[in-house]
Amino acid sequence: LPEVSMLCSRVLIINEGLIVAEDTPKELANRLQGVERLEVEVQGPRTEVLEVLGKIRGVVEVTSSSNDSDLNVYKMQARRGLDLRATVSRAVISNGWSLLNLQLVSMSLEEIFLKLTTDEEVNV
Repeated sequence: LPEVSMLCSRVLIINEGLIVAEDTPKELANRLQGVERLEVEVQGPRTEVLEVLGKIRGVVEVTSSSNDSDLNVYKMQARRGLDLRATVSRAVISNGWSLLNLQLVSMSLEEIFLKLTTDEEVNV
């Protein structure tokens, strides 16, 4: 499926012989994604960064899978339709931490396919 995303401008998803979706991968992700997802790499104290990012208005969830005490990648979920990149960058910089990466993350084609063809919840 990653190759399909890179090569195809439109996709058609079929489940049990029925067409369940047809669109560009980006538009399918926009329609199916219930929240906005951000990935933020910050050099700063992990517990403090988690606390500050979690208090931003519109943030639903913040997680960090790393155990590094100073350099971590945080995955954030915000209410749909909110672009919190500017707010997040201001919060990080105003606390004196280094913002090393900040990007919106959309659903992969695999996540889209699984959401449309199964009843399972996908965690990636």
